[in-house]
Amino acid sequence: MKVEAKWEYPNINPSEKSLNHLMVKLEAPPDPQTKEKVPSIVVLALDKSWSMKGEKLEAVIEAACNFTNWLTRHDYLGIVAYAEDVQTFQQITRLTEKQSIVNRIRTIKAGTSTNLSGGWLQALRMIEEMDLPVASKHVILLTDGNPTSGIRDPMQLKKIAEQYKAKGIYTTTMGFGQDFNEELMEEIAEAGGGNFYFIDSPEKASDVFYEEFGNISALYAQAAELTIEIPDGYEFHELISAGELNTNENKLFMNMGDVRADETKTAIFSFEIDPTEKELKPLQISLRYFKVGEELQEQSENIKCLPNLGGDYQEIDKNVQVELMIAWAGKTIMQASKMAESDIQGAIGLLENMQKRLQENMSLAPDILKPLSQRITMLQSKLKEDAMDARKYLVAEGSGMKRRHIIPIIDDGVEYHDEIYEFTPKGELDLYNAPELKQKVAAKMKEGYRYIILDLSNVSYIDSSATGTLIQIAIWLEKRGGQLVVTNLTSALEKLFDLTKLNTFLTIAESISHAKAMLESRKSDS
Repeated sequence: MKVEAKWEYPNINPSEKSLNHLMVKLEAPPDPQTKEKVPSIVVLALDKSWSMKGEKLEAVIEAACNFTNWLTRHDYLGIVAYAEDVQTFQQITRLTEKQSIVNRIRTIKAGTSTNLSGGWLQALRMIEEMDLPVASKHVILLTDGNPTSGIRDPMQLKKIAEQYKAKGIYTTTMGFGQDFNEELMEEIAEAGGGNFYFIDSPEKASDVFYEEFGNISALYAQAAELTIEIPDGYEFHELISAGELNTNENKLFMNMGDVRADETKTAIFSFEIDPTEKELKPLQISLRYFKVGEELQEQSENIKCLPNLGGDYQEIDKNVQVELMIAWAGKTIMQASKMAESDIQGAIGLLENMQKRLQENMSLAPDILKPLSQRITMLQSKLKEDAMDARKYLVAEGSGMKRRHIIPIIDDGVEYHDEIYEFTPKGELDLYNAPELKQKVAAKMKEGYRYIILDLSNVSYIDSSATGTLIQIAIWLEKRGGQLVVTNLTSALEKLFDLTKLNTFLTIAESISHAKAMLESRKSDS
């Protein structure tokens, strides 16, 4: 795993104190190069209370079935549904045969009240009882309302999330519709090391499950912890980005959680630096983590970071400034969500001020800051239209910015170009040769390719391992401003793409010429 550290102001005046921001960035490679995919253990804890009846429950069932089909035969899945009671529709099982599980999901019917804690605890305990130490372990907790039975105290619910996170079991939350408590669901996700999503309509349910699948499907490292040893001459002020930070004398400890393949995690710290009294020594920065493979291997990376004494004091590192803008925007959005409870105009004012800062700094990285500015404009409009509805968007957006780099463009040191690479695999794409496809694409990405056409005219069969691979490749390319286009599907593959809803999330073309035209249009739009 690559670790780098940069100062916002690389050069400082040796004769005076100054405030500076430190950016520490972790980057995991796209392809972890493991012989065998680390399995995911996922339990879906789904609300089936009376308020879910109809379109909402139908949409969740459909999304859960799609999610089941995207997971590979290496993975494990369990299904819990809760109302006044808690029902286990599927004990955790390896996904060697999916149709029976999909059939069970489709039997879920609406009940009455909402025993959220009962359903959630059942899901957590099911994973806890699994004897599979090297795995990515997640509960996805979905509801459309507030707990009406079982544990309802927010502090107790957060404590449950923290306790199971310490055991390596993470909780992602999804709120559906207008009647759930967005702050509670976000706090559970925050404490549980997962993500929080807002599903505003039945049509968006599968989109949210698709995004979460991308987050849990490729584990690279677990229990990553960042340590910064602070020598004399530095005074730590605050952590700008979100995260768990502990201090002990002259050391900072930050829990970075699990790291996915091709994931970038960034932390921004504020320091006052005084080089006037003693010789200034570098910060000692170390990252410890367990690399996932056939067995967990503890590894560490160590670097030093020292600003230059002298030089151009006005020089600014643009990458650090961009990350600062993203961190500040995330904090502003969360502040606006809280303020909107009692002061709508104040919340709008916060967003307007952040919008001005983004516009003033747009030249730093328009590819990144322009989409962020557009999101804030959308949130301002939502606040003006419907404050209660807008608060859910605000919390979901702020949570998303805290937990993952929401901007699709990343800088991994490769100079990407606009040429198109065409690849025509043959035979079957399955558990055994899907890794070869990933490695082939990863190698081409290192050569600078980000626009890829996958011609499946000679592919007779695709299994669930390959569907997951296609999703991961599409996400890789999207993060680099590119795109995957799949073309020349046989009739059998068309049926498979329709069944798994891959045709909704991947770009499909009728022919290679059509695929090229689509990519050329995408490039011109960019």
